[in-house]
Amino acid sequence: MELSSKAVESMSLNFDKQLSDIRALKKARFGPSPGALSHSDYAKLTESGGFDFIVPPDVHGRKPVLTATQHSDMISKCSKDEHMLIAIMTPVLSAICAEVGASFVNSEEVQWIPTTSNDPANFLKPDAFSTVINVHSVSEEHRVVELGGLRRKLVAGSVFEHIYKFGGPIWELRDIYVVWEFKWSVSPADRGTAYNYLVNLSRDDVYNTYFVLLCDCEHFYIISAKNGTVSSRVDKFAWCTLGAVDALQGVLSHKNARVSLVQGLCTNLRVTVFDFLGAGATGRCFSVRDTTATEGELCALKAVLTCHRGSKTECASAEALALGEFFKLEALAAVSEPESMPVVRAVTGSLSRVYHNGELLGVGYLMRDVGQSMVPLPNTKIRLDTLKLLFASLSALHRRGHYHGDARIQNAVFVRGRQVIWIDLVWGSEEPVGVNGNSKKLEDVVALIDSIFEGVNADEKLGLLMNQYGATLENSDGIAAHLAGLPQRRIM
Repeated sequence: MELSSKAVESMSLNFDKQLSDIRALKKARFGPSPGALSHSDYAKLTESGGFDFIVPPDVHGRKPVLTATQHSDMISKCSKDEHMLIAIMTPVLSAICAEVGASFVNSEEVQWIPTTSNDPANFLKPDAFSTVINVHSVSEEHRVVELGGLRRKLVAGSVFEHIYKFGGPIWELRDIYVVWEFKWSVSPADRGTAYNYLVNLSRDDVYNTYFVLLCDCEHFYIISAKNGTVSSRVDKFAWCTLGAVDALQGVLSHKNARVSLVQGLCTNLRVTVFDFLGAGATGRCFSVRDTTATEGELCALKAVLTCHRGSKTECASAEALALGEFFKLEALAAVSEPESMPVVRAVTGSLSRVYHNGELLGVGYLMRDVGQSMVPLPNTKIRLDTLKLLFASLSALHRRGHYHGDARIQNAVFVRGRQVIWIDLVWGSEEPVGVNGNSKKLEDVVALIDSIFEGVNADEKLGLLMNQYGATLENSDGIAAHLAGLPQRRIM
């Protein structure tokens, strides 16, 4: 189908205005320098509400990403500047992502892919990423510090509500993201950069396929990897090729088992993902909202994957562990008040299973008391009053005759202001003998200390306090007070 001359003229004028606005802004900020646009720059471009992009129409059901006229304008007016290329392509790529329920997020300023050296200064920073489960963190400069240096989770898209979103992926969720890298003209070295992204993303993951979309002014390349090995197949499409949108959306809508599990649970339980809460020993937790209510209550969704556990016996064991945790938490919700038993509460009747082609993908359930992570921000310390709350909460759990089993700070959250409760329990109610002759409750205390502090094994006074541990408030306060002055770890 041929485009009318009026439609072509409208697209050209719209495209011209965007290019003109971007060039004027960059000239005022950088002169001839091709630097990346900042958050505030994009805000200036969008504040008038007129920075829209007209997506090319279907041509016999197959869309090009750009019309020939749009592509010609881009080539002639972007001054061979890859940052202008990103700016001008973001609206159309955002629209293409939205059609398959994905988002397009700029991450030019965020180093988030670890390398083998594991030095944050050497982390890699792709230009953008997409995901069909729309959760990510915002740039470090936009994080909010509350409650004495504790992390406040920020929702995807909270910086801008319009086309332009900024932030970084959450490393624990790396298998749900598609990575974008932009160059004005792709060279062999640029392919090497994309391969480096893929090797580091997919290392030690034998189940999931990872994708990088490597883009330049003429084409985009689809490159994939699995378990640290990059595929020899590279698909190349011109922006003006009919069917280019289909190729992009095929990658963007690719679902691994974890994504299918979360989406299936959301459908079954009639909730939508609001944010990521964390990943534990048995599964991932998301903050979700009831889609059937005008202002639905925030709950936590626990998603436990069972299909990638190896043998059928291991799959059954993973399912049994998740079911056991749910039924324990459900029973607690019915017989005790949150203040007397500091653990998360299961929502009665929320247990759900998700199947694919007759195979159980996994199970999930809802929990109340969505909390705030107690993991501190980088370069901040946990204060004494917070340490006392942590140890007092663990002591309260022990006084009720239970132990946690994995009592790291990552498994403790703030709820209802300053109350600490525990999540991701691998627990019991007996008092068996554990490692080195210590009780399971004492092992909980050791796990909590080791998750926060460095070099405490040789501390004699701490050893005495531990030997006297009796799950009393006085004892837990004494341990917290002694630890307050010791070096703290950089907690991830």
